[in-house]
Amino acid sequence: MSRSLYLESVGREDEDNVRLRVSQLPCIIGRGRHCDLDLAREQVSRRHARIESGPDGLIIEDLGSTNGTFVNLERITGPVPVIPGDRIHLGSDEYTLIEGEQSARTRASDSPSASATAGHTVMGFTADPTGFPVQAPQFYELLNDELIAIHGQPVIDASGNVQAMTLRAASRHSELDAQHDELQHLAAQLGEEARLNQVIRQHALQAADRSGLDDYPLILTAHPAELDDLDLVLDELRTSLAQHARLELALEMQGIDDDLLGQMLEQLEHLEIQPVMALPDPRPGRLLELAIEYGAWVTIASHHDSGEIRTLCDALPSRLNQVIADRIDDRHRLQQLKRLPDIWMRGRCAAETTPIRAQP
Repeated sequence: MSRSLYLESVGREDEDNVRLRVSQLPCIIGRGRHCDLDLAREQVSRRHARIESGPDGLIIEDLGSTNGTFVNLERITGPVPVIPGDRIHLGSDEYTLIEGEQSARTRASDSPSASATAGHTVMGFTADPTGFPVQAPQFYELLNDELIAIHGQPVIDASGNVQAMTLRAASRHSELDAQHDELQHLAAQLGEEARLNQVIRQHALQAADRSGLDDYPLILTAHPAELDDLDLVLDELRTSLAQHARLELALEMQGIDDDLLGQMLEQLEHLEIQPVMALPDPRPGRLLELAIEYGAWVTIASHHDSGEIRTLCDALPSRLNQVIADRIDDRHRLQQLKRLPDIWMRGRCAAETTPIRAQP
């Protein structure tokens, strides 16, 4: 190889920056002893990524690693071109690709993708100083070690009676204080939505079974990203039904393609799992037609006008259907919605989320 390429570590607090030579192309990177570039790092898979020459320059590709490969803060899902100065994360470790003896610190600032994100901040993340999610290591530890607790969010009727329970997660990691929505946000930033929700469902059903929660339906959630592999999700649900036969299950879905949603609804009907569809708005449309056809429950954000929600209720003719007003965080709004007959309600002001504990 005529080019002198290196990966230089960036931002490690526990050691000096290290410059690793990419001695050949293609170059397999990982912590396996047969890799071309051996990285003995906890978050790095045995065969993590590959750098090789492409028709227009260098290409990096993730090799199915557990904790992902990122180029300029974006998780890659296929071969991606890279140039000197690009920031590469392998798991939670950051490197800069450099050529020859150029300074990684200088060249990294020249990368358009890197500079575009400088100073960008979202929940749990910062692009300053390294540009990589600062809570990513803790999140991956949580995910790999399944460090989650399960909480129940009651769904109540106008009289305050619990009609269903949504099972949600919270972090048990000592250095990551995150509730369900924050965990979902972190997972989305790192491309781990499917794995997170699978872990949540498994732990949720185990906790519910130990706690004897068999008096009302238990609502689990599925993320659109994991429904790309519909058979995998359905196999998981069949296994769950066999292991937790006494529990009555419901599955909440949103943001799914109509055709894929139709297939999912049909399969849930066969499995006798109640479908719960999150509607973006109360207006008639294909989603509402599918809900009526399959007797699905629907959730609708509580900020919509009460008259629109009432119209939505009237559009669902079957008693198999149920409307759940979601995310009720205002007591005045709660009182307004209680005046609507047959509405179920979910949210902080409707009923507090509480930990699920095993029966004594």
